[in-house]
Amino acid sequence: MNNNINMLDAILGGLYGLAIGDALGMPSRKWPPQRVRQHFGWIDTFLPCPVESEASSGHHAGKFTLLTGQSISVIEQLIEGRLPHTRLPKAADIIHRQETREAAIWLSPLGCILPTSSPSFFIEQIANACPQAYSSDIAIAGVTVVAWCLSRAIEGAGWFIIKHELPALAEDAQNTYLNSYAPSLRRRLEIAIELGHSLKHLPDGEALYELSQTIGTGTDCLESIPTALALIELAETDPVRCAHLAANIGGDTNVIGAIATAICGAMNGVNVFPAEWVETIQQANNIDFSLYAQRLRELRLR
Repeated sequence: MNNNINMLDAILGGLYGLAIGDALGMPSRKWPPQRVRQHFGWIDTFLPCPVESEASSGHHAGKFTLLTGQSISVIEQLIEGRLPHTRLPKAADIIHRQETREAAIWLSPLGCILPTSSPSFFIEQIANACPQAYSSDIAIAGVTVVAWCLSRAIEGAGWFIIKHELPALAEDAQNTYLNSYAPSLRRRLEIAIELGHSLKHLPDGEALYELSQTIGTGTDCLESIPTALALIELAETDPVRCAHLAANIGGDTNVIGAIATAICGAMNGVNVFPAEWVETIQQANNIDFSLYAQRLRELRLR
């Protein structure tokens, strides 16, 4: 992170990064990488959702999905002084228990207000905020990892430090609330980040294919979260490059993009994003994150 980035810019970078990654990846979500390449070529700007898509049909260019909308709801609850209890989609009761990456997006604003001085307290607060349908050990660990990255970035920690803190944190969170037979998130993170590092010499398309085939881009948080962090490593924390990579990787593109670009945005500050991107997000969604960021900063400093 640039040491000249202040806390407000970091929070604002995280919020716009979340929305940008979601919106840029929206048109290609749920498509395999081969189909993404055939239809779009290479996504490097906001596009409308194609009529062929079954995931986001009707969304115009720059429109983010319900996931970012839910995170805004959480921000509003935090500002009102309430612990967030996210309103779940009507179909939430039939969602597979491990399909939990949604909560990592919705509850990521907790990372804007929770300090990291006590990892055990941090994990506890995340667990308390997770809705019942997303209270499995792997869900809590996934949300903890994403929120921790945001919080540490806001505190000024660089990626080299953050990525080495994550394995132990993920293991502690998963073991503290152990209630499933899910694989180790710690091991997935270690493998994914190392793979991201090793792929830097390859052309982007080849690197993305290797990540999608080895770690995965599905809706299980054991795929989407490790892959998002691998993209941070591959992009060397550049938020714009990270958003491009996520939009073109296929699969859960908007979730992977939202996570990775939010973290990179918090590390680099909002001004790293092209002004036209920020303007597009504002106009397409009738949103300005400035006041939200100010209020979150006030909550963090209390």
